Amino acid sequence: MRQLLWTGSLVVFTFGCADKSDDSENLTPQEGVWDASEAVIASDSCGVFDQQGFETNAFVVTVIDDSTFEVEAGGEPIACTLSGKDFACDSVVDVDDLSGDGFDAVLESSNTASGTFSSETAAVVRFDFVLTCEGSDCGGIYDFPCSAEVVVDIVAE
Repeated sequence: MRQLLWTGSLVVFTFGCADKSDDSENLTPQEGVWDASEAVIASDSCGVFDQQGFETNAFVVTVIDDSTFEVEAGGEPIACTLSGKDFACDSVVDVDDLSGDGFDAVLESSNTASGTFSSETAAVVRFDFVLTCEGSDCGGIYDFPCSAEVVVDIVAE
């Protein structure tokens, strides 16, 4: 069976911000390289991470303005919006058409990251995944639709 490649889009969303006493002010993330700790699988109705694990990688944060930053981990930059100490990033959607491998199945995974900064060099990020499938061969892969939640601590280098 073909493995799903969620790891690349999973680490794409983590950053830190300056600690401020007024939570209503947006915190500006520190620019540069960030590292992610070992992931905690909070839930996984798909069983994907039980089979493949969850790999974390370093990524780069670039500040755009007081309320927006981007995260890049080897692919296209992902836009994220700040609200106080909290942040939410645009969803990343991957489509994998398995017809070239002889299967009537098109897998779609959606990954959305959000989190909270605790300091200018630390944050906790939550990745929410939804996996769907279209086609007659989907029943033999996973029980669709399914979802997973992964939590990762991140720190600036």
